[in-house]
Amino acid sequence: MIKSKLRLRQIFGPILILSPMIILITLPASIFSGREEDVFLMRVLMSIAVLALLGYVYYKMFKQAPRIVIDEANITYSSPLGTQIYAVKDIKKIKYTGVSIDRGIIKNYEEAATIIYKDGSSSYIRDDYYSNVHELKQYLQKLRGEHIHQCTTKHYEPDTSEVKYYKGTLFLSFRFLLSLFVSVGAISLFINNIENSSTLIYALSAVLFVVFLLFSTVFYYVGVSDRYLIIKNHQLFWVRRRFLLSDVREVVVEYFLAARGPYAPRAIRIITKDFKYRRYNAATLSDKQWRQLQSALQAKGIHFRHQARTS
Repeated sequence: MIKSKLRLRQIFGPILILSPMIILITLPASIFSGREEDVFLMRVLMSIAVLALLGYVYYKMFKQAPRIVIDEANITYSSPLGTQIYAVKDIKKIKYTGVSIDRGIIKNYEEAATIIYKDGSSSYIRDDYYSNVHELKQYLQKLRGEHIHQCTTKHYEPDTSEVKYYKGTLFLSFRFLLSLFVSVGAISLFINNIENSSTLIYALSAVLFVVFLLFSTVFYYVGVSDRYLIIKNHQLFWVRRRFLLSDVREVVVEYFLAARGPYAPRAIRIITKDFKYRRYNAATLSDKQWRQLQSALQAKGIHFRHQARTS
């Protein structure tokens, strides 16, 4: 038997995202300008907004990421919204990778395993919600008597072949220019409002460090050699992650429906044959470079897929 483990970011992420509004609600009324009645009304409206957003987000989480228990007889999905039980013997087919579409208020696309049953119904195991999603999929493989691939390589052998990088130009990236704008704005704000030099240095250092880290998460780029798929970062130049091409099951390029155009931000999801995955935002690559990367990987026998995302 195996049980799903929900990722901590799914539990606490919504609270962290809404923390600025929560902090404003809890601050003393004396720091706000304006009439006491207006401040009270603002707090009431913000409280309603926070509760409504948290309620909707956690409802979606319970709906899309119930607790999953798999044993030799059944697959059980349980949450405060209810319980569903499917018999393992009724499974017709399992698509271990692919996209699930939730047709709610907003159509939501997510990477997931799709389990199709003999009566035509289906259930999902959504990758981004569970920290042990690869173990769930491997357990299903075991129950169905399928081969389980183990990616055991920990010490990478030297690779002297040429590496072709697909990276774009950092200094022409809108997000890099935005990070400069935010940094310059923070510097101007602190210089004009903080007189103590030591406090100014600490404040500027903290803000610039946070801006650097936040924006560096979207500046990954990709390299391909004869044996490896390589991930590097424009700003975090010491970061270098390698995946043996023989261990890669699929490469997925995720694009956001709200952003279109040849330089719209995309992310690359690398799924290995043991169903582990890593996801990297690569905002500097153009459509042309994505197509070149696709051709290079397909020439090496790697399945390549484009997938929409709404978040």
